[in-house]
Order: sequence, then structure tokens, then C-alpha cells
Amino acid sequence: SVRAMVSRRRCWLFLARPWRTRAPLRRRGLALSSRACKEPSFRSTATLPEDETVFGAESSARRRERLDERLRALGFEPSTLDADSRLEGSAAVRTYRSFVLPKSENALAIAEQPQRAAAVAAQISYQAREAIAAQTDWLVNHDARRRGANDSFPLTIVLDGLRSGENVGNVLRTADTAGVARVVACGTTPRPPTKTVLKAACNAADYVRCDHAASAEELVSQLRRDNVTVWALETTTDAIPLFDARVPPGRRPLALVFGNELVGVSPDVLQRCDAVVAVPTHGTKNSLNVASAVAVAVYDVIRQWSSSS
Repeated sequence: SVRAMVSRRRCWLFLARPWRTRAPLRRRGLALSSRACKEPSFRSTATLPEDETVFGAESSARRRERLDERLRALGFEPSTLDADSRLEGSAAVRTYRSFVLPKSENALAIAEQPQRAAAVAAQISYQAREAIAAQTDWLVNHDARRRGANDSFPLTIVLDGLRSGENVGNVLRTADTAGVARVVACGTTPRPPTKTVLKAACNAADYVRCDHAASAEELVSQLRRDNVTVWALETTTDAIPLFDARVPPGRRPLALVFGNELVGVSPDVLQRCDAVVAVPTHGTKNSLNVASAVAVAVYDVIRQWSSSS
């Protein structure tokens, strides 16, 4: 009828207008009943049985088969999601169901992409591992820093002209876990708040003192005047193997100097150090990545200090 057509037209005009302009329509007597403009109820297809989804059981079964195949390729048995009580209600289960039973046509289009099953399988595998680890009491894989109760060592890490922010961030993380007193970035070495440094440090930059020195040569000279023993980590013809070097007794202050990723510690800096030590290598490569070398050297120093106390 004409009256019904007018009512429907008013409904569309009302919904098409921005919400701020709807009140004047009501004041002009054009308010619409909630029943006339009520939107249809929505139920997530991820919670429906497969035969009730708008996409059909056949396509759901095909996606399930693709995803299960990818999960098994990662060494994860899909039946674990139902069989393991520790995964009940976990993100892994929700991710699995969302892929098999998409919530919308857009989600369906994404799920049907060729490489999507592999990416979702990797996500589910990690989420399941994370959920199980969170419920394992004897695993300690969360930071629990007790301020004022941590061991601290009189050890300084000197970085002589590093170029990689990722390496510096990893050094800061090692320094925090090992209880190093401070890190000194010399010259053009990246330092906080450089984004690449902070990302690699995983929040460790908040707990480690990180200073800057314009010249590594002057810093080493000043450290020695302050009665700090200084070792350079470098591969030279007369370098002492790290595991044969003996730390200063009584936990006397020690500084370790590490150089650029390509050219190493500056020769001028090497000449000012008390000793040059090297991490032994037994393969083709002459040296470790600088962040790895820092971890090896720092923990060997701490091992010696801890065993002598």
C-alpha cells in the first residue's frame, strides 16, 4: 500500500542519515518504530554446527582437512585440541574453529587463500604450546624481577663502534639476565631509545644502565686509571683463550671490550687494554656474532666469580 511504501522510505532515510541528525526527524514526527527498523539477529558461525553454517559442511570439511594436514606437518596432532583438557577453551581451539567455520564471507575468503592454512597451523601450534606451558607449575618462563634482591657483578661491557641495533639490544638483555653493572656504547654504537635496540632488548633496557662515551680509547684509559681491569675480546696471534683467562680475584671490577661486527676492536683500543682474550673456535668461521660472544664471555666471568666466592 501507499502508506507502507511511505513508511519504508522514511525508514531508509532515517538510517542513511548520520546519528546526530536523527533527533530532528523524531521532533518532526518522523520517528520510526523499533520494530520497523530492527536489524536481523546475528549468530557467529564459529559456534554453529557445520550443517547450519551459511557456507555448508562440505567446504568446512575441506578447510578442516587442509588445516589438519598442515598441523601434522608441524608435528602437532589435531585431535589433541579435543583430547587434552589443558587446551579446553584456549586460543588454539578458538583459532582452529574460526578457520574451519569462518564468521563472515570476508573471513571465508581469507581462509580460502592458498597459504592461509599453513599460517594458521603455525599460530595454533604456538598457542597450544603457550597454553600448556602456562599451566605447568615447574616451568619458569616469565619475568619475575625482584628489585633489590638480584645478584650484581662489578662488570662493565664496552661496545666499540657496533653498527647493529639488534646486537646492542641482545647485549642489553644478556647484561640484565647476568646482573652486569653497566653497558657503555662508544662512538656510533646504537643505544636506547633507538627502536631496534629496544625491540631486541625485550624491555631489558629499563633495568640496565647504558652510558655513552665518545671515544672507546679514552674510556679504556679512564677505566684503568680507576683500577678497573680491562680485557678486549678479539682474535689476535697472542690472544689468551677465554677459558684459560683468570678473572681478578675478590670480584674486583672488570671491563670487557667488544668491537665492530666486521672489523672488531680498534687496534688503538687493543693496545690500551690489560689483556686480549678470544673465544675458542673449532670450525671454519673465525669468530662468533658479537652478541653471542658477549653472552659466552660474560657468563664465563660470572662462573669464575661465583665458584671462587
